[in-house]
Amino acid sequence: MKRLILLLAACLLFTGCLKILPDARESDVTPEGIIDANYLTALTADSTFVIVSSAASGGDSSTAAFFLHGGEIARCEEGSFQGETFCTGAWNGISFTVSDDGRVKASSPTDEFAGDPPAVPLTDSMGRYYADNAFLLYPLLDETADVQTALEHNGKDVTVFAGLDGGEYCTYTVDRKTLHIREYYESWDDRTVRVTLADDAYMPPTRAGAALMDAGRTRTLTYHAFLSGHEKDYVFEIPADWEFSLEVYGDIRFFDDAGQTKEVENLIPADGKDREIWVSDAKG
Repeated sequence: MKRLILLLAACLLFTGCLKILPDARESDVTPEGIIDANYLTALTADSTFVIVSSAASGGDSSTAAFFLHGGEIARCEEGSFQGETFCTGAWNGISFTVSDDGRVKASSPTDEFAGDPPAVPLTDSMGRYYADNAFLLYPLLDETADVQTALEHNGKDVTVFAGLDGGEYCTYTVDRKTLHIREYYESWDDRTVRVTLADDAYMPPTRAGAALMDAGRTRTLTYHAFLSGHEKDYVFEIPADWEFSLEVYGDIRFFDDAGQTKEVENLIPADGKDREIWVSDAKG
């Protein structure tokens, strides 16, 4: 009888433990928890590389790498879009392209009304805009989306459905334990995207990533701008062997001297030298 009582007590204790195991309750997973776990700042915080590989039914494909470089999140991507290949990146307020022969050309937009240079938006190969910190989360952050969560039958993954106006939708496969997005499907372009977290990666698997990581010494480029009646200095520190141009729209002139007597092209060659450029929209 004593043994029977002990056996029953052990069974009751084991049953009680089952109720508090982390994977036992579907309510543990919420859209808010998934969003918090998949911000790029969260995923790259421990120097993890976030590799995003996508393929669409029309033949477009790309591989993008997100990683910390110099304390800033970099995006480096290459692939093909409508039959054309591309290799691009964005980092620390600049965007850049890498040609087939390895030539790197960087640029940055500027605020013509003397504000700070805007952050370069992280976009995918389709040119769609994503907030810097939320590349993986569209359309989970869309206020119009009807987001629902449900556990898959095997209990290891969570399927998240995000429906949009017009019948379009996106489905996410989320790791049940970490809440990290592993894959998602976009109905509007029939695109499947796979997400890999590469803890031990030494180099992002893109030429743009290699160009950024392999860059040696840097140089300082300073633009003294007088635009729309406002004065503002824009300072960029970029790899010494990259070309650079400041994106300013309108009738803008660039000069190599403070007196604005020597006009130059808006393209600083890859000569490794620090430069000062004077920018003006004044007539004359």
